[in-house]
Amino acid sequence: MNNDSDNIRNLLLWLLQDCDPTFSPPSGNGSTSEADLETPVPKASLFEVGSDATSVKPAHAGSEGTLSQPSTFSRARPSKAPGHASVAARDSVSQTAQSFNFGEIHAVQERFQYLLKQRLRLEYESKPPLFPWESEVGEYPAEIADRAPVGPSSLWSDYVSTLKVPGLLPEALLNKLFERCQDMAQTPMKQGVRLVRAVEELFPEQPDLLEPVANLVLVPAYRSDRSNQAAVIQELTNVAGGYDSALPEQQIALSMLAAQEILGALTFAISLERPQAARNWVTSRGVLTLTVTYAANQLAVAAVLPDGGQLRLWDGDVEQRAMRSGPGGLDIVWANPALGKTYVLEVSLKDEAKPLNMAVQLAEQ
Repeated sequence: MNNDSDNIRNLLLWLLQDCDPTFSPPSGNGSTSEADLETPVPKASLFEVGSDATSVKPAHAGSEGTLSQPSTFSRARPSKAPGHASVAARDSVSQTAQSFNFGEIHAVQERFQYLLKQRLRLEYESKPPLFPWESEVGEYPAEIADRAPVGPSSLWSDYVSTLKVPGLLPEALLNKLFERCQDMAQTPMKQGVRLVRAVEELFPEQPDLLEPVANLVLVPAYRSDRSNQAAVIQELTNVAGGYDSALPEQQIALSMLAAQEILGALTFAISLERPQAARNWVTSRGVLTLTVTYAANQLAVAAVLPDGGQLRLWDGDVEQRAMRSGPGGLDIVWANPALGKTYVLEVSLKDEAKPLNMAVQLAEQ
């Protein structure tokens, strides 16, 4: 029984000392040294009663004793108690934690994060990062980021759809043809080649049909008067019926006839015999009136704009501009123009995404 009591006492002392950093073996009669822990304790000492001793009250006769909770413990520590170094280290950490204000750590962290964000923002503003395709920093207009790629402006294409043959084409096809014809009108080449180039992107699977059909389309223009030309065009449109129900050859012919009419509306053909040409381009904002005159070795362009805008006349190297903030007239005079040359006439209206590109052909005779 002595061995069991000794083991229980030693276990309790070891647990209390290892788990409680403020624990020290009881002082007075209950104090224990290293020798005490190694020497069996007499049975009578387990039943000593005192304020500093671990009290154990015996049960009724014939029953085993019951251990009670320790009453008080002295904070005095023996100099050679087991685990003294580890207990001292834990005491030091505990005192440091109690004396340090953890709120200051959060304040320092927040201040550091604020300064870091501010530094990164300043670096980005002084040297913005570049996209992989950029070699230097550039400004992009705000409207480009919010606007998807668009085709020809409806302000100009609405008038094209009112023309005789172009009005027979589907809207999407007509918009592509109109955009292509604006480029072809500026190119000095024969009319047959223009027609082929204007529609070749619309019919990539029938390249062999383009030139023969272009020759048939041009026959009325070269060998007949205007009344016969109109009759031939009317016959072709009657045979073809609707564009979607027409054969590939008929679709090509209709597209080339439409391109021919669009090119005529976009071109000012000027010569000594015909020194003046005029166009009225109807838009949703009003009528755009353009008059081109060649006289006294000068090429003059007069325009009446339905809204604020500008005129631009150029030959690839030199240009002249005229602009106004509201509706009204504009004039450009080009001195000593070169005969046999094609000039580009660009008309822009206020708040319109794309200009209208036309051509002025100054023939030699």
